Amino acid sequence: MAQLTDGQVDDVLREAEERLASRGSGTAPTVTEKLQKSTQPQPQPAGTKEKLSVRQLQKSTAPPKESAGPDWFDLPKTDLTSEFKRDWQILRMRNVLDPKHQKKTLRANPPAFSQVGEIIAGPTDFYSSRLARKERKRTLLQEAMSSRDDKIHTKSAEIRRKKASGGKGAYQRFLSQRRKQKG
Repeated sequence: MAQLTDGQVDDVLREAEERLASRGSGTAPTVTEKLQKSTQPQPQPAGTKEKLSVRQLQKSTAPPKESAGPDWFDLPKTDLTSEFKRDWQILRMRNVLDPKHQKKTLRANPPAFSQVGEIIAGPTDFYSSRLARKERKRTLLQEAMSSRDDKIHTKSAEIRRKKASGGKGAYQRFLSQRRKQKG
């Protein structure tokens, strides 16, 4: 079947209305015959106005979209919970958490269509990139703060080591280790 333009569809609908109004006089052509005739282009005079058709009378109120569509794998609409809002705010402020790593800033409003999930490690990641049970956190905020705390603890331990080297305590530790090796 050939593609129909909006004008042709309006003409077919208008004729169907007229046929329904006459209550089937019997001599009117069928819809398929009208469609076949309407696929041929028909010139319209420049000065005529279009009649009001059924298509223009009906107001189509489209319901809000529940998914992003098949091009986006039907990604569902974002469920704006308090946890999601907090995590979105943390993601937006990730430059504050780690100022040495520059990341692209995110928009202020959360996306209209998104999904939150949990990454499950596969069997091949057992030793290489798996998090131990102690390292796993319940929220994104706890995870971000723990990584920040780890950096702070390692830096402070490094500073303490540098300050302690060359002092009396460092020399006594050195002597006690030497005694342990001899005896």
